[in-house]
Amino acid sequence: MERAHRDDAAFQGAESDFSRASKLRPGFTPALYDRGRLYLYRFLELVMWDNLAYQDPLKSVRDHAAWKELSMADFARARSLGGEEDEQSIAEVAVELSNLKFKTVIDKATSALERTAQTTELRLLLGTAYLFVFQSGKALAEIDRALADWPRFRHALLLRTFLRLQVARKLDDAARDLDLLREDEPDGLFVLMGTGEIHRLKGRAKEALACFQEVVRRRPNTHIWIRIGNIRKDEGDPTGAIEAFSRAFEIAPTWDVPLCKRAEVHAGLKQYDEADRDYTAALALPGHEHAETYKARGSIRAKKKKFDIA
Repeated sequence: MERAHRDDAAFQGAESDFSRASKLRPGFTPALYDRGRLYLYRFLELVMWDNLAYQDPLKSVRDHAAWKELSMADFARARSLGGEEDEQSIAEVAVELSNLKFKTVIDKATSALERTAQTTELRLLLGTAYLFVFQSGKALAEIDRALADWPRFRHALLLRTFLRLQVARKLDDAARDLDLLREDEPDGLFVLMGTGEIHRLKGRAKEALACFQEVVRRRPNTHIWIRIGNIRKDEGDPTGAIEAFSRAFEIAPTWDVPLCKRAEVHAGLKQYDEADRDYTAALALPGHEHAETYKARGSIRAKKKKFDIA
């Protein structure tokens, strides 16, 4: 599991208390429901983080599946023991979301909202399902309703920040949500990453770099190193760009993008041998034999021979 999050003191404390309550009183469904929520929200938080870093959402779901499985186990156990109807409804929808059955989530959550007073969490789950089926308008509407009932609902704020930042591009609204999150976790990685992304999208390279560099210092991530490299390249710092793309490749040595990015910088510096080596290494990676990479390497080789090819 993700150690950077696993080591979070507040999370560990809550997990420990719910587990202790379940052990002292077997069949105590409220503790099982709450621990299931804890695991589910951690799973969703990690997926949102990865999407903010432009990582493949399906890969992210696979990477963090352990949290999903823990959540499903607690909800299934709690449901088998009975419990209040509202809790049962939330657990039923949560299990379907953990199984990535988004259409079922939408149907069951919509139905449950008509018969329960505990709507806040259901709206969060419903909004999450809408996000995964690319209905961002409906997702945002449900999250807004959840936050109207519970203005400091952290996981709803995380999701709305992501929607406003990456989908709707409502940067000022996203910044206001980040300010709310910052009050409770001023050094939070999601807050830092989101703030850096707003700076980047508004063209504030220096401020964006400061945020992203702090993020990778605390939690190395190949996609964020790529972002740092792109900014440094655009800002006329080829040495810094090469360093960043190299760090990205160290973390993901089976991915061709860092090598191709580094090759582009070498080519811009007329370091054609270095660019040729990077493109060649990229093409040698399993599953990364792309026409675009061959074309780029061909152009480099032509320039090495003084042929005038773009």
